[in-house]
Amino acid sequence: MTTDDQAPPLSARQIEVLRSVAKGLSNQEIAQELSISVNTVRVHLRNIFEKSGVQSRTEATMWAIQQGYVKPETGSPQLETLEPATTRDHAPLLVARLSRWQRFFFVFAVVVAIFIFAVPMIKPAFNPLQPQIAPPDFDNARWFVASEMPTARSGLTLAAYNKELYVIGGERTSGATGLVEAFNLETATWREAAGKPTPVTDVQGVTIDDRIYLAGGCDGQREPIASLEIYSPAENMWQTGVDLPEPLCAYAAAVYDSELYLFGGWDGTAYVDSIYVYNPDQDAWRRLKTPYPQQLGYASGTTSGDKIYVAGGYDGQREYADVYVYDPAADAWETAPSLNQPRGGLGLAAVGGNLYAIGGGWRTALDSSEKLIIGREGWEEINTPYQQEWRNFGATSVGSDIFLAGGWRGEHLNLLVRFQTLFRVFLPIVP
Repeated sequence: MTTDDQAPPLSARQIEVLRSVAKGLSNQEIAQELSISVNTVRVHLRNIFEKSGVQSRTEATMWAIQQGYVKPETGSPQLETLEPATTRDHAPLLVARLSRWQRFFFVFAVVVAIFIFAVPMIKPAFNPLQPQIAPPDFDNARWFVASEMPTARSGLTLAAYNKELYVIGGERTSGATGLVEAFNLETATWREAAGKPTPVTDVQGVTIDDRIYLAGGCDGQREPIASLEIYSPAENMWQTGVDLPEPLCAYAAAVYDSELYLFGGWDGTAYVDSIYVYNPDQDAWRRLKTPYPQQLGYASGTTSGDKIYVAGGYDGQREYADVYVYDPAADAWETAPSLNQPRGGLGLAAVGGNLYAIGGGWRTALDSSEKLIIGREGWEEINTPYQQEWRNFGATSVGSDIFLAGGWRGEHLNLLVRFQTLFRVFLPIVP
């Protein structure tokens, strides 16, 4: 069982689930009480067990009392505090005065726990990112499968233009690809478009006017490149722009005032804090004097109003929950409320004055996505179809919908997913 100094903090939702467990509720009862799915309850419990180091609901309840998450209610078995005679630094031990059947159950649980800890090979180590633990769950009113993609991939770009979504590049089983597949939003059909000249992965493309811009990316050997390639959907043709000042991939991209902004990324030797801006009219790059506040990659950026928001990220060792706001006019950064959970390889979108942070799970097993009403103090949880790990997908918004393509979850994914930010209710017309 994890000690106070070692225990990672629980999220607000995990604390609610833990308190419900302590009340003796079943998974189904917890789901009903918290208005979440049973599958989500299971994921929360796995995360709680992993953080606390416990193996059963009984141990979880005892750990919750020791950590102060749960206080014994009046009428529950009386708890005595016994402090060791020689060591005062340890947390007090809790011993319950139990009935005969409770004592039998407690002894049985202790024997099982000792057996598990004494013979670790009998129980494989828990892997919070194991993809088959929690299959995709689209059983809610906001998430939908728009279509299966012709090609499973991750590290790709998803860009929208004229009622079509363009899936560009990324990595598939055979390696980096330049494959371009277009999905028609009206007919729900796919077609193959002209391929990107240079296969890349870990790239984010943006649409500016009638062109889609893809800068840098990692090649088939996972080395960053500096090329800028520009796609014209109307002409189904690629052209080249001036190269980036340095090879770069895994950056966060955003558009402001018809210019392409790149934040951070990987330069082949380290994660960087540089910011590059490309002006299509001048076909020129410039590096901003003010750097990004952190050296990392796999963050995500989006524009809302006259500000650019950049969230999350990964630096090769850990994920980040920080959210920063860039003011292009002042060339200055400020902070926004941090995400509830660290997220690397996420997607960030702005729709209707709200920010949506979706996916991640590089090092931290996730059980939800998040929404921030811009100007409010904190992020709120929203459902997510993939539990634990879902990262390096392509993301874009069309109207009030957010589309997400492919990604990585122990394997390359092949679903085009739609998230409905506005809850639509259709009422029959009564004559």
